[in-house]
Amino acid sequence: IIIALPTRIHIEPKKVAEQEVEYPVFAVWEGLDIGRDQITPVSHEYQSPFTFSGTLKSLSFQLD
Repeated sequence: IIIALPTRIHIEPKKVAEQEVEYPVFAVWEGLDIGRDQITPVSHEYQSPFTFSGTLKSLSFQLD
């Protein structure tokens, strides 16, 4: 199942981008991974499992 949701990018305090993006509906046990992707990659550019090796200084997640 694919759903389309509005996706926004903010560089505080200003919204710099907004676009509707299609997302696959994940299994309820998958959850939200931050800094790593254990099961389902969000892009075909890499394969799971994948661990982000950079630095996350801030993260904000909001469901409306």
